[in-house]
Amino acid sequence: MTTTLTRDEFIEKAKRIYREVDVPGFGRVGLRQRPETSRMVEFLRYLDKNGNTNPEQAKFRRAHLIIEQVMIDENTPMFSADDIDMIGEMGSENLDQLFAAINRFNEEVDPNAKGESEDTSGS
Repeated sequence: MTTTLTRDEFIEKAKRIYREVDVPGFGRVGLRQRPETSRMVEFLRYLDKNGNTNPEQAKFRRAHLIIEQVMIDENTPMFSADDIDMIGEMGSENLDQLFAAINRFNEEVDPNAKGESEDTSGS
């Protein structure tokens, strides 16, 4: 007879992964795996009512990744949704190394995530 997975075991297996990584120009940065809800609504966030990319929303794509993934520690986000405009005004080239690290982290924790956050153009 096999034992089925318990609720607590399931929750532990599905827990968001946290790692600290070295990022050139920034130093040690805590990154946490994106929440499931964020992944599922990401594409909707950037589409207009006709299913076309809404450039007004898409310009914040990288800022959303910072808000969702850059952490002070395993449980404390560094930024909140209120910081979206401030992050959007940061120097895009200055953030390229951070996004490269986020991309590597996302690909390591979820190989299916490849390409989800690979834009490093600053848009």
